[in-house]
Amino acid sequence: MQFASLMNQSLQPTAQWIEIASTFQLPGFVIIGLPSPEIGEARERVRAAVEASGREFPKRRIVVNLSPAAIKKRGTGVDLAIALAVIGAEDVGALPDRKVLAWGELGLDGRVKPAGQIFRAVAAAWISGCERLIVAREEQHAATEAITFLSAEAPRWGAAPHVVSVSHMREAWDAAMGEPSAPC
Repeated sequence: MQFASLMNQSLQPTAQWIEIASTFQLPGFVIIGLPSPEIGEARERVRAAVEASGREFPKRRIVVNLSPAAIKKRGTGVDLAIALAVIGAEDVGALPDRKVLAWGELGLDGRVKPAGQIFRAVAAAWISGCERLIVAREEQHAATEAITFLSAEAPRWGAAPHVVSVSHMREAWDAAMGEPSAPC
């Protein structure tokens, strides 16, 4: 499974891909690929949210690469995609083969919060060919409206992503694995 998040520096909404390297070295958690300070702080939000979802954060060295690395990434919406990629890196064989765009800020208690820019997230998911878009429950209505508005572009972009809204990391993982909790 490939996890993506929204790249919000380009003129056209574009997905950024999350790559994870996990090795048996001294435990650590690093985010590379021109992250802004708020993305750098995602390390602590992701660690706390993963543990709040009932999972153990890997006791390994984890390197998260935000690709393409040449473009500066901003915003807290990347939190959810990073957390899902970290969880997925522990059990790669269990991941379905699909593209998933996740967009949401994480609370320390595992809640998925709105991150704004939902119109751009929908467009990026659609343009990138993502099958599923996972967003905060509070942004479900806005995501549905964005799909309706963007549907004029459907012939050019292909099928619209299936939007799933979640309120907690546990639900987000289920949605990424193919068990939607609240489709739009």
